[in-house]
Amino acid sequence: MIIGYDNLDVDVVVEPEAIPLARVMAKLLAADIVEHPQFGTATIKLQNGEHIDFATARTEFYVAPAALPDVELATIRQDLYRRDFTINTLAVSLSPGSFGAMLDFFGARSDIRAGVIRVLYNLSFVEDPTRILRAVRFEQRYGYKIEEETERFLRNALENDLMEKVSRERLRDELEQILSEPSAARSVLRMDELGILRHLMSPDYLLSDKQMQMLRQLSLMDLTGLDQTCLYIMVLLLWQPFEKWLALAEQLRLPRRTRDIMAQVAEHAPTVREVLSDNAASVADIWEAASSLHPEARLFGALLVDPEAWERLQSVLARNDMDSSLTGRDLVQRGLIPGPHFGHILREIRRARLEGTISTPEEELELLDRIIARQGKGDK
Repeated sequence: MIIGYDNLDVDVVVEPEAIPLARVMAKLLAADIVEHPQFGTATIKLQNGEHIDFATARTEFYVAPAALPDVELATIRQDLYRRDFTINTLAVSLSPGSFGAMLDFFGARSDIRAGVIRVLYNLSFVEDPTRILRAVRFEQRYGYKIEEETERFLRNALENDLMEKVSRERLRDELEQILSEPSAARSVLRMDELGILRHLMSPDYLLSDKQMQMLRQLSLMDLTGLDQTCLYIMVLLLWQPFEKWLALAEQLRLPRRTRDIMAQVAEHAPTVREVLSDNAASVADIWEAASSLHPEARLFGALLVDPEAWERLQSVLARNDMDSSLTGRDLVQRGLIPGPHFGHILREIRRARLEGTISTPEEELELLDRIIARQGKGDK
């Protein structure tokens, strides 16, 4: 609320133990509770679907750069000190004697007013290199600026290849969070500027003009209903030919659906690009090239050409006169034996409908009879 953004993610930090309080609250609110005794945490799940996380105040010790931390019980001040950036160190007291008091030990409000992203200590990125990605995400989400010394610490961590010590799964999770936000395109450009992408992708990685163009185009589009994260990942992967995409997807540990979409793009995007680049391509050509693809694969293939190609593709796919009224049952009724040729026949009839040479169910049946007669003569 202080930053000016809604936040439904409520965390309650408790001294000395969180789980007993979480149990009491779960009972009072008639909520389910999930406990994690080894971490001193618990989550209560409210009946409206929201949740509240309870955590025992703790401090963390890192035995090696990028390692997962060891934890010990601590005070609220020590707990807040382990956070990633000062803007995330604000707390409100729930104790009876100081209820509602703002706890700001590390200048959070000052940095929020100044609009800066600042780490709390110089080894922050060394202990947890994923904070490098979070710094960019918060900077671009809020329109802030990474503070000068913090940026120096960040670049130093990159120069020492500390991101390479983090598991691919943790890096993937952070990258997916960045690419799911409205500021995704700006974040990608900022990661390129800071040299982060060279540590995520390849030492020689550099965004091309085409990638930057596609980033701008995606940032201006309404991507509701589409897998935005997948689209931005595919833009990032354009530095490699399509035939290498699946190996890269495995390397990044991407979800199954994302890999399926990438496989479609790798197989069909060249055809979609070729058809949409051809002003003489018919409606049937466009439909056959793209109609069976995932929506994300269609959009990506079109953007490989230009935004106008996407508008053209949408106008074709939005037509409600594309589907033939005939099915395999109609072919069986004509005495044909089911087989792969059914698909060829139905596609030919649909293509004729798309090209406008037929338009009614009666004309479809007449064309079907001509195709059967032609095949009976051995013609193709």
